[in-house]
Amino acid sequence: MSTTQQIALGLGAAGALVDVSAYCTGPEGVAYSYGRQSEFRDPNPGQVTFILDNYDGRFTPGNLSTPYASPLTEGTAVCWSIGGRLVSGMVSAIGFASSETEWGRVTITCGDIFYFANRTLVGDIAATMASTNAWLYWSLNDAASSGQAAETSGNGGPSLTTQPPGNPGVFGLPGVPATTDTQMALPATAAAAAAMQATGPFPVINYPAGSLGFWGLWYTPNAASFVEIDSGPSGSYAGFWRFQGSSVSFGAPGWTSGGTTVAFDGLTHYFALGTTYAGTTFTATLYIDGVAAGTSTGTVAGTLTNALAQPKYVRLFAGDGTGSYSPSFSHFSHSPVLIHEEYAASPTTTANRVRALAQAVPGMTIGTLDPNISTAPIGPPTASNVTAWSLMCDAVRTEQGHLYAATTGTLLSPSTTVNMRARTRPTAVTLTLDAAADIEGLPQIDRDVTNLYATITASGPSNSAAATDRAAVARVGAAATSETVTLANPTDLLGYAQDRLQRGENVALKVSKVDINTTTSAVTLAQLLGLNLGDRVRLTNLPTAALGFTQWDGWFLGATEVHNTLSGDVFTLYLAPVLPSTAVFDTDVFSAGTDLTLSSALTAGATSMVVATASPLTFLETVQVPYTLQVDSEQVTVTACTALSGSTQTATITRGANGTTPAAHATGALVDVAQPGIYAF
Repeated sequence: MSTTQQIALGLGAAGALVDVSAYCTGPEGVAYSYGRQSEFRDPNPGQVTFILDNYDGRFTPGNLSTPYASPLTEGTAVCWSIGGRLVSGMVSAIGFASSETEWGRVTITCGDIFYFANRTLVGDIAATMASTNAWLYWSLNDAASSGQAAETSGNGGPSLTTQPPGNPGVFGLPGVPATTDTQMALPATAAAAAAMQATGPFPVINYPAGSLGFWGLWYTPNAASFVEIDSGPSGSYAGFWRFQGSSVSFGAPGWTSGGTTVAFDGLTHYFALGTTYAGTTFTATLYIDGVAAGTSTGTVAGTLTNALAQPKYVRLFAGDGTGSYSPSFSHFSHSPVLIHEEYAASPTTTANRVRALAQAVPGMTIGTLDPNISTAPIGPPTASNVTAWSLMCDAVRTEQGHLYAATTGTLLSPSTTVNMRARTRPTAVTLTLDAAADIEGLPQIDRDVTNLYATITASGPSNSAAATDRAAVARVGAAATSETVTLANPTDLLGYAQDRLQRGENVALKVSKVDINTTTSAVTLAQLLGLNLGDRVRLTNLPTAALGFTQWDGWFLGATEVHNTLSGDVFTLYLAPVLPSTAVFDTDVFSAGTDLTLSSALTAGATSMVVATASPLTFLETVQVPYTLQVDSEQVTVTACTALSGSTQTATITRGANGTTPAAHATGALVDVAQPGIYAF
């Protein structure tokens, strides 16, 4: 193995990482694959493979004389370092050689952080409780005639029953779309509240940390409506965990309490309130569909005893005095850790979907989410019997972006975050390859109809749209396909389908992959290890006589790597041709929003202006001219405009359009679309 490589396995006490590089000295080295080979395929979790020297039996499962505190099994933590790059994950398979001459060689196959996500979430979403050891759990999936909600954690907690003189809860109502369970409603009126309450004894709970979670359609709330785990005496409403009205609050005898205001939209969401305790300070964070919505803090006067914090009452209460309304609930839990059912909810955007899914994957932390990720509305997933990874791939496919992991820290103490890159690709070139000097052989050049269809149907959770390219019929006949995406707006679905048709046409030759060996290339190992999915790669010095072009740009999709003493450091890079940005129409920007500004001051007589954009999704039209822009109180007519270069464009303009007066404008002045006037006849 190269001296630049190290491998650690979680064989220490409590699974701590231990450096085992001395036992990975075989000539095969390490193989690694990640990303995808085509933009028309979903990516696979990254995979690392290497061979351990086990002739002394130290890695054999069940060996009682092994020097390690923890055995090597599937699920053992792993971290690999090469040239300063870290990849962490877990062991997925262990293979012992069958040959007598190689019986001591053990092949280890590992998955990266995305391997953790490639497990079925739950068959029934309620089964999440079984893996979190909830202290208390009411599914609220009781029969319509039951009149009470059974506590089903297995810890012997009491049922939720009607709290007189309030109206009783109504059971058997249609449930959260992502679940098969029904839910319970509290029909409050102006004359009477509705309430359900569980009264102890409760199981002994080891405080002070924990969480409250529930699905709720919580609308028209008032200060007298709440969901709480109450640790105070009857009537004190001293909720250790409390969701009340439009705020989060908590308190107990001698505590002060705080609140966080949240907005309500009349839709079903998964609410989770997690608390931590340090010294005399409690911190409560509210999550709505897995996204933090606010934090409150409270202070304990004196020492909190476990007995003081034990639940005395559990209440779901819809207050009276505000007219008729009926909030509904399901899957009400009280647990040592946050319960994550929110991946089955309907987060409003792709970014929120990815954050929610990350919450459901042990050990996954979201790092950078590209600010240009689409704000188009998305719909709820079908969350039964699927993996978090498949739902993430739905999001990536919709965005036509990339998910990639970045590991920092050290070999024995790595920290991995997941980053998402938007469909907006960089204009700057990250890596330039000379086709004659830097790559092995020639690039793989393709032109085929593998991904070409005459009709593409983009199917979202609630709508679908089809786009047809009649010119493609001559090449592929009436071939059609469909793709599942998360988009909810029919216009966005049509834009996706049209974009997908364009990408499948492949009317020009494209480079699909290149092979590079750093021992014979001027490209360095550090340059290749530093590539991120979505980076722009340029090939130069291509044989123009054969191909018709000498330079080609593509976006980096994925790679396979082999690092050993036999062949050195060998990379295969998979690329997709640079095409126009993908089409998703919805954003939260009206006209140019505040994205466009003057890059430099404009005099009253100037006939051109330089405009800067804060987002590559918002820029000036370069083909369809003329059009009119507004700069302060003046309107100008654009007669020509350069393409976006970095973050700026230069527009040729005619001053004082539509009767406005040419004037001087300062650097940073807003540039926007001139809105037509409103006329009455």
